[in-house]
Amino acid sequence: MLKAGERVRNLERAIMVREERRRKNDTIAEYCFSKPEGKMPAYMGKVPGPDGYWIEVNRKIDRRKWEKLKDAYYAIRGWIQRRVYPQETDY
Repeated sequence: MLKAGERVRNLERAIMVREERRRKNDTIAEYCFSKPEGKMPAYMGKVPGPDGYWIEVNRKIDRRKWEKLKDAYYAIRGWIQRRVYPQETDY
């Protein structure tokens, strides 16, 4: 079952690459990397918490750490960092 799931994920990735999606596109919203100035809209900087309460997150994500995390994810998935195409043997 896990192998089938892995194949599906690799096939999804192959389709995304065919559609010109590259490593630079594998990211999160830009505001996550910078702390906004002034008052934020109500939906930004909050995540759902237990019992339906919203938790305010007042920190930014370090871009270098994010890229290292992507490197680790790509390595686990078996994708080459510079060339994100899944290998033919993956599916």
